[in-house]
Amino acid sequence: MISQPIPAVLSIEEGEPGFRPDWQDIAFDLNIFVDGVEQRNVVSYDCNAGLVKRFLISASGRFIVEGDQVVLETIHGTVEVLRKPK
Repeated sequence: MISQPIPAVLSIEEGEPGFRPDWQDIAFDLNIFVDGVEQRNVVSYDCNAGLVKRFLISASGRFIVEGDQVVLETIHGTVEVLRKPK
């Protein structure tokens, strides 16, 4: 994956726009920012639409779960994606 260009739209959710099974662990290779603030627990991003979907985390740092699903939140703004330095 390292030699591939960074896609403008990427998702690890099957069936979502930008789904790429070869990029299953976004966090290990990319730093994702919205309005200059680094985002963690990202499951998808769209640089063109200006949005990031990420797992919702409680104040105590735990994933928020409803039923058997981890809750997602969408953050809007200017999305920038960079490779993590080696």
